[in-house]
Parts: sequence; structure tokens; C-alpha cells
Amino acid sequence: MPTVLQVAQQISQEQNQQQNGPNFSSLRSSLPAPHSRNSAFLQQVPPAGCNKKRVILVPTSVPVQQQENEILQRIKALRKEGLWFLKRLPRLQEAPRHKSHHDYLLEEMQWMATDFVQERRWK
Repeated sequence: MPTVLQVAQQISQEQNQQQNGPNFSSLRSSLPAPHSRNSAFLQQVPPAGCNKKRVILVPTSVPVQQQENEILQRIKALRKEGLWFLKRLPRLQEAPRHKSHHDYLLEEMQWMATDFVQERRWK
């Protein structure tokens, strides 16, 4: 059973964390130990409210790393086959479609707009 003093200290620490953000010792203790030391699983994250010179290394999740690796391997394989280009593929020409009532209506509206403009010029 924690004493009143310990509970008061814990409450004050929680209030400080809410006001100032979490302290670095609590972040370090919450990090997973063994594989997080591998630089392949670390991601650089700037701490909130600090200058940009400081950077905290936070472990990224392993499934995300695996998915990124699979995507990069697939891109590499497609490049070898000549199917992956850096620029976008050219647009294909769409098949011509028949004019609908709406198309005729838009043409007439365009004709009327030019007609009204010319009529205003005459006046």
C-alpha cells in the first residue's frame, strides 16, 4: 500500500508530464530492450516542444519494417523486368462515347452565353 507521500509525488509527476510532456527516463524505461538497439528498427523522432537539434530514437514496429522491405523488393524486381518507371505511364485515350442529352444541353448553354455576350456589345 503506497503511503500518502508516494501518492502525492506520483500525482505531481503526472501533472508535470501533462504540462511539460513526458520525461526522458520514463520514455527510456518504456522502450523494448533487445531488438530496439538494432539501428534498422529505430526511427528518429524530434521530441515535442524541444528544439530541432535533439532527436530521440524510437523503435518502429517490425511489421511496418517488413512491409516496407517487401515493397522495396517488389519495386526492385519490377525494375529488373523493365515494368517500373520513375515517371507515370502515359494516359490511354478513352473510347469515344455517344452524345447524351446533357452534352447537347451544355453545347446550347455555351452557344447562348456567347450570344448574350455579343448582344451586350451591340447595345
